Formats: sequence, structure tokens, C-alpha cells
Amino acid sequence: MKPVIGITCSDNVTAGKPIMGVKMDYLRAVEAAGGVPVLLSPTDPKSLPQLLKNVQGVIITGSDDIHPKHYGQPVAARLALRGRPVMGKHVFMTESRFQFESALVRHAARIRLPVLGICGGLQMMNVVWGGTLFQDLSMAGVRTDRHVKGRHPVTLLKGSRLAKWMGRREISVTTHHHQAVERLGEGWRVTALSPDGVVEAVEQTGHIPQVGVEWHPEMDWRLPLHLKLFKGFVTLTQNRGLW
Repeated sequence: MKPVIGITCSDNVTAGKPIMGVKMDYLRAVEAAGGVPVLLSPTDPKSLPQLLKNVQGVIITGSDDIHPKHYGQPVAARLALRGRPVMGKHVFMTESRFQFESALVRHAARIRLPVLGICGGLQMMNVVWGGTLFQDLSMAGVRTDRHVKGRHPVTLLKGSRLAKWMGRREISVTTHHHQAVERLGEGWRVTALSPDGVVEAVEQTGHIPQVGVEWHPEMDWRLPLHLKLFKGFVTLTQNRGLW
């Protein structure tokens, strides 16, 4: 049987109406990689044990910025110039989504359920494990415009899980982020960097099967090289002994 892969969703308010949403590319990528996608909407974290009994892996999708209070920082003044401002205020991930996804990361770790974090998903996992973020890449001395939109090269660490999945160490990725890992969370190691030193991928070093990428492979799922990432993850969900 094909493995069932849970995919997290946003729960924003649009035109005055609460909606749940996720890009179709995530679903198509999972299908093309041999999995069956199902949506995991933000709900009461107490329901996670029941929800996660029905999936073999989880993808935490991209999102609005995590509020910096969750990693012990005040909101940086320059943050108002980035992200998705509405009525002059920066829009952060909803608290309901943060509580759901942060609990998901912890519970998945307890039951050794494989998790792939993409862009904001990587950032979520890093924060949950005690890491911090650069609220804007300019605060790391990096040109933010090189990461907010477009493509750039990434170097994968030799021997890393990603390098094995992709079959090479140098790749070109689609990027859309203005934040990045500052301090690594507990148990993580960096497995990919951009030419300007931004952390582009991480993985857990112990027995917890969690991997995160800062780029957007779902936008390139039609390209055989980038579909390999999803195939590698789906294969892991079928055989956790590979970790």
C-alpha cells in the first residue's frame, strides 16, 4: 500500500472569512513520489495522537513568519518592512497554527514519525527544538533580495540524507524566504548552505527522523532532480529503519 502523508495547512482569514489553504504543488509532489496526500488542518493539539495514527509521514509546509516571542525575541523594527503587511502591521502565523504544528513536531518525535519541513516548516522545527531565527536576512548581513524570490545554488553536505536522496551535492533551488536559522535547535546539524552562508537544510542527528529544507522543492516537483527529495522522504516513511 502507498504511504499516507499528512500535509499541514494555513488557517488565515481572507476577505473576512476563515479559510484553510495549501498549495496544490505539495499534494502533486507527494502523489508523484508515490504517496497519498491528506490535509492536516490546525485543530486541538490533543487530537494529534489520533490524527497521526493514520499517516506514515508529515510535511510541514511554508507559512507566515513565526512570532519571535516563541524564540525569546522582541519583534525587530525592520520586520515591518518585510513579509506580508496588512494595514501597516506585519502578519504572523496564527497562534492556532503555531500551537498545532509545534505540538505535531514534538509528538512525531516521540513516535518516530518522519517529518519533512519546507521553508517555514524548517523554521518551525528549529524553533520547537530551542533554536532561533534571523527575523530578516539583512540582520545576518545577507542580501535579502537574493532569497525572497528566484533561484540560487545550494551545496549539500557530503554524506547527508539530502545528498543521498538527491544524488549530488550541488543543486539549484527555488527560493522564497526572508528569514533563516540563526541558532540551531537541539539535535540538529546543518546539511546545506547557500553561497552567502545561509542555512538551507538541517536534519536531526539522533534517532528522530526529521529533515528540513529552506527552499521550495514543491515548486519544482515536475523536475526529476527535485522530485527525488520527495521520493526519498516517501521511501523513509515506508521504512523508518533507513534512518
